[in-house]
Amino acid sequence: MKQQLIREICTLMNHHLNKKQADILEHTLETIFDKAAVFHSEPNEPVLTDQQQNLKLIDLFLAAKRIEGCSENTIKYYRNTLLCMVHYLDKSIHSIETNVCL
Repeated sequence: MKQQLIREICTLMNHHLNKKQADILEHTLETIFDKAAVFHSEPNEPVLTDQQQNLKLIDLFLAAKRIEGCSENTIKYYRNTLLCMVHYLDKSIHSIETNVCL
């Protein structure tokens, strides 16, 4: 499952990245997915709390921004803003929805 997702992401990004950037993306995805408990293939794997999942998702987002070439100051700003947001909302990022007013 993990390798399939990595392959799909890399395929979709191939026309946006040069070879070196594509290699960095693939390596970063493998590293992050190895650390994240997104894939529950083992029945004994611990289930992460909302806060732990939020931190993992934020780390994945920041890794993508690094690959895109954002400065460390920008990454620091994104991290602080996202941490404040999830602290204020006090719920899983997965459950956040946009509120569209017509």
